[in-house]
Amino acid sequence: VTSWSSIDDSYHAFSLSPRGKGGVGQALAVMNSLKVSFRHCIRTLATGERWRRRSSSLSEILSQVASESHSRKELVEQVKALGRVISRPGWDPNSRTGSGPGASIAQITPTHVIELLRALRHDPVWALRVYIWASRQSGYEHSALTRTFILDLWADTPLLESFLDVLQNPSRPSSSDDYLLLIQGYGWANMPDLAMTTLGRMINNGLTPDVSHFNFLLYILVESNRLKNIQELFKLMNESGVAPNNSTFALRVRGYCVAGQFDEAHKAFRQMLKAGFPPDIKTFGYLVDAMCMANKPYLLYVLPCDMHDNRCIPNAAIYYEMLEGLCRSKCVKYAEKLVKHIRRRNVEPDAWVCNILTKGYCHERKVHCALAQVNDMLKRGFLPDPDVFDLVLILLFKEGRIGNICKLMDKLMSKGFCPNISTYDLLVYGLCKCEEVMKAFEAWSTLVKYNLPNVKTYSALIQGLCRSGMLVEAKEVFTTSMDRGFPGDDTAHDALIFRLKQAGRVNDAKECEVLLAVRKKACDDTIDVFEGMLPIDSDSDFDTESSASEDTAVGSSEDTSDSDE
Repeated sequence: VTSWSSIDDSYHAFSLSPRGKGGVGQALAVMNSLKVSFRHCIRTLATGERWRRRSSSLSEILSQVASESHSRKELVEQVKALGRVISRPGWDPNSRTGSGPGASIAQITPTHVIELLRALRHDPVWALRVYIWASRQSGYEHSALTRTFILDLWADTPLLESFLDVLQNPSRPSSSDDYLLLIQGYGWANMPDLAMTTLGRMINNGLTPDVSHFNFLLYILVESNRLKNIQELFKLMNESGVAPNNSTFALRVRGYCVAGQFDEAHKAFRQMLKAGFPPDIKTFGYLVDAMCMANKPYLLYVLPCDMHDNRCIPNAAIYYEMLEGLCRSKCVKYAEKLVKHIRRRNVEPDAWVCNILTKGYCHERKVHCALAQVNDMLKRGFLPDPDVFDLVLILLFKEGRIGNICKLMDKLMSKGFCPNISTYDLLVYGLCKCEEVMKAFEAWSTLVKYNLPNVKTYSALIQGLCRSGMLVEAKEVFTTSMDRGFPGDDTAHDALIFRLKQAGRVNDAKECEVLLAVRKKACDDTIDVFEGMLPIDSDSDFDTESSASEDTAVGSSEDTSDSDE
């Protein structure tokens, strides 16, 4: 066969076959019946030492091919069994072979692991957990391929390679830095139990952890919401004589907040202030969220008072975060009280505060308050953020306040407000839904100068124009969108063509149909080019998916094998 002629030894083995041409044909027939990948056979012929001998017979080659095929099927079944076990909710990645998925097969090999990693390539955290689990199995050692694969998945984490060095070296960890790398790595893999065990091993081996070891482990426990372990770790930290720093206190406060224990978080916050560490903005955000979750927003003023008592003056960023937290938790009335509290200190709220309050009013659907806040901003020379104004638009459309929308838009545009694409999109769609089609078309005329609307807005606009009898405008929207390559919407197109024919505008309807036919033909041509091609995830997938097409190619080339030989 021509495809094999470059592999001299393999070709010679076939030519020396006692069956001659018939042997080659029989070989191809057997391969077809076994569904063996043509590419896999070539690879095996090129690399196998047994098949490089000129004395190899065709029966030996076919026997080896069948054996390889059986081994591949067995490997696939084993990997599937491993996948079923590690996907169970109760699977413990800290386990050894006896209690883990390795119990289902005699010995885990790098081939099993690389197949699992390929299956988990879209979830790097889970893939790293499997990698760590495999490295803990007795008699197992990672190959260069598995190591390279996991490094590619975590290419954005420079320290991962150092972590793998420590993980795979039997003589390590041997220093404080090695243990720190292990704790970090187990944190990346979301394995808090192994991280805690590593800290215990470090202490048992006579090494004293510093504050960075405790902080990294504390962060892992906070992310896993392990409140009991957080308390135990803080106690161990005090017993070890390690002084906590700002990050330690902030993580402790956050841990209580995530667990929904505001009272404990508030107590930890006060301890943080007494120790002389000012809280950062994120810590305040967690505190306010926990306060609202505990249904205690009335304690709003306690936090700034605690700071004043400990000679820590809250700045504007702290107040911003408190306002954000209150509005996010739908406690706008307490946010208003906080703004009044700020004003009593002769500090006028800026545009940032006004935007926060406006968002809060929109979330609670207080349309009058939202409009009043926007008007107040305009009087003071501020303009709302486009994203905030989008929320106001949505609220006004839901309440059917079309008159307010038009007046507000005119007022904003006269003040120099620049709407973004999403604002125009919302405007067109909302006006169509409220039967203000002419105004929607005017807004679309502005929008189309910058960008095209999304499919939902496009469909609403065309159908709205058709219902209102504005067929000229509807056809203009259609042709403009088609000329710019917009995919459109079949429902809207059918409605437009139906209305045009109903109104006796047959030529316009035919013109629209021709445009759609041209577009469909272009799409069909594109699909035909790639018809039958499937995405290939790995070499093993290629071997499986392409075997049928390769066998077909082999069958067609058999007719020309006489002249080739």
